[in-house]
Amino acid sequence: MLELFIINNRLSPQEQWQDFGHELCHALRHEGNQLIMPPLFRELQEMQAKRFAYKFCIPTFMLRKIKAIQPYNNFTNEIASLFKVSYKFATERFMTLKPCHMS
Repeated sequence: MLELFIINNRLSPQEQWQDFGHELCHALRHEGNQLIMPPLFRELQEMQAKRFAYKFCIPTFMLRKIKAIQPYNNFTNEIASLFKVSYKFATERFMTLKPCHMS
């Protein structure tokens, strides 16, 4: 079945990219109408889509290749700029990595 989703054109390009990753997860992995499904199942789908978006927009294998030599704030700014995501999104993605992944 063909999925259709609409990205809000009033969002910044970074937010549109992040939303695309989120909605892509729903199209690839999820079925059903969230309006009528049990709340806990809907929360699970949203959590999965959020995690997918982080890894889709900022792939782990690419993030591991970046050396964290700079102070934390500069590093997340670099991630945001390089992957065309918001600073907040880059910070949240960076926080999902275990320290050993950055070596």
